[in-house]
Amino acid sequence: LRRSSRERNGAARPDLGMSLRHFARLVKWQRQPCQAGIATPRDLPKSKKAPGRIVPPSVMRTRHPARICSPDRRKSTLSKRAERENLYYKTILELERIIRRAATGLPRGRKYAFQERELVSKGGTMASGTRVLAPTETQLKYVKLNGDKLDLRYFPHFFIAGPQRTGTTWLWRNLGYHPQIFVADPRAICYFNCLKNPAHIKYRSSNLGWYQKHFQDTPLSYSYKMLSCLSRYREPYRPKMRGEATASYAALEKDVISDIVLLRPEIKVILMIRNPLERAWSHAKKDLAVRKHRPVSAVPSQEFERFFADPYQRACADYERMIQNWTDMLLDGNLFIGRFDEIRTDPAGLLRRVYTFLGVDASPRYITQHAHEKVNATMSDKLPERYRSLLEEMFAKELDFLRKNFNL
Repeated sequence: LRRSSRERNGAARPDLGMSLRHFARLVKWQRQPCQAGIATPRDLPKSKKAPGRIVPPSVMRTRHPARICSPDRRKSTLSKRAERENLYYKTILELERIIRRAATGLPRGRKYAFQERELVSKGGTMASGTRVLAPTETQLKYVKLNGDKLDLRYFPHFFIAGPQRTGTTWLWRNLGYHPQIFVADPRAICYFNCLKNPAHIKYRSSNLGWYQKHFQDTPLSYSYKMLSCLSRYREPYRPKMRGEATASYAALEKDVISDIVLLRPEIKVILMIRNPLERAWSHAKKDLAVRKHRPVSAVPSQEFERFFADPYQRACADYERMIQNWTDMLLDGNLFIGRFDEIRTDPAGLLRRVYTFLGVDASPRYITQHAHEKVNATMSDKLPERYRSLLEEMFAKELDFLRKNFNL
């Protein structure tokens, strides 16, 4: 990323693609395990060998195994491995510093200390700047804190709450390409929806510190995102909004939502609405056919009927209750309601409205070609008439609500 005077004057631009490939080769070499011997360069005469010198694998040569069996030699090998891991970590940190300096255009000789600018306070800060008192563990009903210290720097600013099969994976993927947005990976952490049920198969922990670890970049991931944003948009990766996309959060109860609002009063939530019949049929195909590696025609009708009658499926279709629960707890204007059909008809417009809602740059340059790709799609089998009539009777109230309020 070092630029010559000719490049700085605008005659040429640094080859960021080449820099990314060089970075990948560097990381690949640094992550290789330590060889079981002492490397020596091949091009030196035997009388001038340099024992202990670490060289790239292309010129590495090890000595006879019998000469490294002593405990002292084994201890030396382990220390060299630790030294190499330390060198790898320092290399990544130095690369980050160079990338940040190059992205901001600061002169090479000037002291530069990068510090991510985001609102950090105990208990969060309201959008208007009003200080909020830190919640105590007695106020939180289900979330467990790490002792008395409460650090909410990495608590998410927004949720893609779902429900399932409404385009949440597509939205999560496309938001991840924006240089001002950090999205958690894995996509669905399933933290808040499992707090009331520790026996749930996806329950991992109720500790807030464990949850917030999912919203921190490692040196490697940060460097990769920085280089990707520089090559794609010619601007650095500087996330000011962090979020996740657990599609089960749409059906959360008010008592769990109250814990979320206590921790982040200005939290923003994205709900996606879809025809309940199509949503339930897509969900059934994914769980009963795709996950079990069988065609839809091989699924017994009794399994479909039991799946549709599950209380969770009823909750995923009850949009009136979802919207009411979140609206009652959130600040005004902090609930975004999108339509699943817009992903097919106007994906760029939907993404730009979400960017505006989150408070990041909504320029069309941040709409990539991935916005027009299908994500996590199921088979193209249509909803049979016998199941359509069953679902229309089951979701009659929900269909009436969507027809009156959203013209669906």
